[in-house]
Order: sequence, then C-alpha cells, then structure tokens
Amino acid sequence: MGGSIALWKSVALSVGLAFTAAASSLAATDATEQVAGRHRTLLQRAEHDLARGALQEGLTAVGEAVLIAVETDDALRLAAARVVRANLSLALGELDAAREDLARVREVADSLGAPELQLAAEAAEARMLAATGAAAESAAKYEAVASQAQRRGDETLATQSHVNAHRARVDSGRLGEAEDRAALRAQVARIADEGLRALLTTHLGVTARHALERGLGDRSALVREGDESLRAALVLADRLASPAARARMRARAAGHLGAIYALEGRTEEAIVLTGRAIADAARSDSRADLFPWHLQMARLQSRAGRDDQAIDAYAAGLEILEGHRGAIERAQRISSGARPGAGDVPRFYREYADRLLRRARNAESEEARRSDLQTAQSILERMKSDELRDYFEDDCVIRYREQISRVSEASREAAIVYPVLLDDRLELLVAIGSELSQVVVDVDRERLRREVLRFRHLLEKRTTRQYLAPARQLYAWLVEPLESILGDAKPRTLVFVPDGVLRTIPMAALHDGERFLIERYPLGLTPGLELTDPRPFDAANLDVLMAGLSESVDGFAALPNVDREIESIHSMVGGARLLNEEFSEAELTSRIRESHFGLIHIASHARFGASGTDGFLLAHDGPIAFDTLSDALSATRYRDEPLDLVILSACETAQGDERAALGLSGVAVRAGARSALGTLWQVDDTATAAFMARFYEALKEPGTSRAEAVRAGQVGLIRELRYRHPYYWSPFLLINSWL
Repeated sequence: MGGSIALWKSVALSVGLAFTAAASSLAATDATEQVAGRHRTLLQRAEHDLARGALQEGLTAVGEAVLIAVETDDALRLAAARVVRANLSLALGELDAAREDLARVREVADSLGAPELQLAAEAAEARMLAATGAAAESAAKYEAVASQAQRRGDETLATQSHVNAHRARVDSGRLGEAEDRAALRAQVARIADEGLRALLTTHLGVTARHALERGLGDRSALVREGDESLRAALVLADRLASPAARARMRARAAGHLGAIYALEGRTEEAIVLTGRAIADAARSDSRADLFPWHLQMARLQSRAGRDDQAIDAYAAGLEILEGHRGAIERAQRISSGARPGAGDVPRFYREYADRLLRRARNAESEEARRSDLQTAQSILERMKSDELRDYFEDDCVIRYREQISRVSEASREAAIVYPVLLDDRLELLVAIGSELSQVVVDVDRERLRREVLRFRHLLEKRTTRQYLAPARQLYAWLVEPLESILGDAKPRTLVFVPDGVLRTIPMAALHDGERFLIERYPLGLTPGLELTDPRPFDAANLDVLMAGLSESVDGFAALPNVDREIESIHSMVGGARLLNEEFSEAELTSRIRESHFGLIHIASHARFGASGTDGFLLAHDGPIAFDTLSDALSATRYRDEPLDLVILSACETAQGDERAALGLSGVAVRAGARSALGTLWQVDDTATAAFMARFYEALKEPGTSRAEAVRAGQVGLIRELRYRHPYYWSPFLLINSWL
C-alpha cells in the first residue's frame, strides 16, 4: 500500500452555489502515472458534476475512482474518493452515507498521519453541519479549518473557509463587523485562480443578500457590499474559459443582484437583471438553474402589477420544475438547509394559484375565467401530490396518480371544495362535475389558522360546549359562502381537499347554528382528486381481515372494547381475525401479502409523526413502522381488485401538526387502497365500537357509499346523549374515495 493523496486546495462551498474542482496532482509511488492520472481525472470530473448538479453522474465517476483505489490497495486514494463521495451524498441529502464515508476518512487520516486528509474531512463535516441547519456549529468548524489551513500556509483554503464561516454566521443570525467583512473581501481579491475568485466573490454577494433578508447589520452598507461583489463577479465570470461555467456564474451574479435591488424597491432594475439571469442560465449546463430566476421574475412582475407577465413566468417555472424537480430541491436543501416540503417549491405552487385566481375574478370572458380556474385546479393538484411525496420522501404518490382517472369526470354527484389559504384571503374553488366556481372570503390565513387551532383544542374538551363558537365561525367561512352553489347543485356528497392547517380538524363538526355539517351532508376528504380511485364500494363477496389489540403493550393503555368491536364486525361481515398475541408484525404482513383482502380493519394504537417515517401501528410484539405496513399493503395495488378500504380505528395525530395530519391522508394513497378511514385523535373505545357497528351495518346495504356509511355512524352517535359531543364522533375521517 503506498501513494499519496489528491488533496483539494479548495473546499466546496456549503451553500451549494458551486463546488470547486481544483485538485493538486497525485504523485504515484507504487502505481503507474496512468493509473494516478485516471484516478485524479475521475475525482475532478465528480467535483465538476457536483458543481453543475449532475449528482448521479458524479457518483458514477467517484465509484470508478473507488474501484481504482481498491484494486491498487491504496488507502489514501480511497480516502480521497470518500471525501468527494461524502460531498455528493450531502448534496443528495443522504446524511448517513456521508457520515459513514467521513468516519472512514478520519480513521485513515489518524492511522496514516495525513493532516491534509483530516483537514478535508473537517471541511466536509462543516458542510454537513450547515446542511442539517446547525449554522453556528458549522461556522465554528469552518473557522477551525481556516486556522489550520493558515498554519499550513494554505491561504486559499483559509480564505474559502472564512467565506463559508461568514455565510454560516449569517444563517445563524449573526453578522461580523464591517471591517472584518472588508478584510475578507480583500482576501478573496488576492486569490490567483480567476474561477475560484469569481465563485467566492459571488458567494460574498449572496451572503450580503441573505443578511439583508434577515435584517442584520446596516442596510445601506450591506446593499453596497452586495452590489460591489456581484458586479465584480459579473466581470470575473466573463473571463472564465468554459462557456457553460461562464453562463452559470453570470446568471447567479445577475440574479442575486436583482434580488438585492428588489429588496430595495428598485423593481424595474431588478426585472432587467433577472431577465439577464434567465438568459444566461438558459445557456448554462444546468436547466434546473432557471427555476429560481423564473420564480423571482414572476414575483417581480406581480409586484409591478403585471399579472399576465407574472403568470407567464410562473408557467415557465413550472415547465422547468416538472423536468428537474429533484435537482431544484437538492439545490435549495444545500443553499438553505430546507427540509423536504419547505423552501421555494411549495410557495411557488401557492403563488401561481394565487395569481391565476386573482386574474380569473377579473376575466373578460367566461372562456378565460374557466381556463384560469382549470389551470389553478391543476396547480393545486400538483401541490397536493408533492406534499404527500415530500412527507413520505418517495415518489409513490406520483406513480399512483398516473394509474387513475379524474374524479370530477367519474362522479357528478359530489361537490369538491378546495379551500385555498392565502396571505390576504381565503379562496374556495368548487368543482361539481366539469363546472368550476370561485368564491372569495375576506379572512386572512393567520386569522383562519388561529381559529382552526382554537377549534381543534376545544373539540377535545368533552365536558364543555366551548367548541361551538369556532365551529360556527369556521362554518361561516368555509361552507356558508357556498350555500347558493350547493343549493342549486344538490350534491349527494360534500368532499373537501383540505389545505394546510385545515387538515387537522374534522369538517363534520362545523356548525350552522342549528345542525352539524355531517347532519346535512355525507362528507369525504381527499389529499387530491388525482390521488383518488373513484369506484363505488362493493360489499358483496368482500374478504375482510381484522386485527385488534385490547391488551396493554409497551406502556400503551389497554383498549378493552376492541374485543367487542372485532367480534361485532365479524358477526356482520365474517372474515379472518388476529387478536392480541395472534396480532404480530410477521403475521399481519404475511396475511396481507398472501391473501386477497378487500377490507382491512385494524383496532390498535397508531400515531402519525411530522414525517412519513415517524408513524407506527402497535402490534402485540411491538410497534410496526408505517413504512413496513405500507410496503405490505402496496402489493395489493397490482391485483385485479386492489384493496378497497383500510380502517385504523384508534389512530391519532398531534394537535395542530399539519404535517402529521398528512400521515392519515396518505395511508390510502401510499398503500394503493381506494380509501381509508381513521381518526384525528384516539376516541373513547366504547364510542368507537358503537360507531363501527353502525358504519358496517350501513355499509352492507346495497347502494350505500362509504361516505354515507360514515355519516350513519356519526349521526347515530350524535343522537345518543352520552356521545353527542363531537369529541366522540367527529374525528372519524374518510379519506379518498367516498363512493
């Protein structure tokens, strides 16, 4: 084992603006110069791929470099490749893989006494801290790297690390003194490599922008710093040899300068600069770079009052997003540490729908109005699909969406209501068959959110009627404005596609002053029309699997009425039963995979967390991760008759947690089932048993829809004095197909 390491004289930037590809030569001692050159070339190619966002190509290149190191038994070359691979893993959001590679690099550096390698690993660890949102810790780590680099006489590495530390401090809410920032700019100006100098100069300008957005320091000084840095970067970019790199650098500098001008209210100048960024990004080697500038242009045109141009910019952004969503989200995660479901992409959908809905209200023709409303509905559907995909962190819902037909065409007897929560208003988009209506409600998002949280809190106070005030207010905002539309259409079912915090409450408990909403209509919920398989429930020849846990397990309270619930259901519909010790993870998942059940009913503790990987279902031998359950259930989607209904009769989501509420919404979608029935909170199990008895009794009747069966169960409880409070009956939610 011999050879020395390819050590990077530059450290990749933590914010994802670019990653430098400068590398020192690899001196071969026991390998041929050809092998050494090939290894060096592969790592440089991987760094270049990382810089332009071609992460899979980068992984392929670094994989070849790893093979060369293994075949030549060169621990240092292998460690060098691991550093690059760790950076690629960070860009992909695969933190565990990055940690494993860096741990191995540390071992080699310590055992062989390779301080340069150790320094490279520490720089990558600083990037990891930034990627996980630990900005203050990242800044401290970068400063430590800078100090070590200075002691070794590597001023370039020290300068890069200082630049990264500066950005990390801003991300943590701190800004250094003006003199220190001036000294840092001077250090960057002394870097000999023009490409690296352009990169770091742009980075300083971007950091000034972020400091401005956070309200840190003297505003005029930061505007001046950002303007000077980004204009200097435009000059430096023109000297780059690669046309693609030149275009990419110019796009970033012009775009971020436009953002600074926008913050200063210089809208028209910002529009010109953003147009330059779009033109340059189109000539770069990464189409994903276009997205942030189209979004910025859309916002600027909106600010200027030019709705048509804004909508054109949103449409252009959507085209880029649909083709390069992964690269766009990775760039956002690197640049801002945004978790899946956060960042610009969700805001993009909402803003686009907002502009379309505004224009539809003032449309000059019915044709134009209809076109804008249909486009808005399509945008909302994309947003809903992405919310579930981000929650579960996979593409299962996208695959499922491609297999099914549009609900609006399949059912003309339902009114589908999209409540769209916007900063300054609530919009209700109503679809009945192919007809679309639009209603604007004068309540802003924050006021609505407060009332929803109040309602949810009071619903769980079963000894008071304090819930009635918010129940009436929410009815006045969400249902009353639709009375004329519903009165004319007379829908058989009212279906909500809830937005944001509205996922955390039961619409059934809204109150008009005389009756609950469930007393007026059967209700359904769907995370999105394109995620729903709209086929009627067929109770004939239905195979049923029931699993229940009545005993206390792992500290969870016993559910003594589960025995009665399972027995009652079995007496009505028959089927297979797994009760208590028979109900294990292995037995449940094997039964699901090996049999053709149309309905699966599980009565046990279940919880949904803030991400799709947090939830679990309790079996007798311990918790079953929802990932495991979903994997078993998903096999049913490829059968001639997929799973019709999944029932979780003792599940719960955290009060007010919008992301946790996605867990219940996604059970049916991820499993490939047509519908799911669950609860927002764990209900008294005697009330649950009573509800389920009425639900199944109604479901057996020919022609009864799922929504009507749920309504029968809920109204039945309302009519019993001891269960009239909505705490007992309202948390039962029917998700997806209501037919």
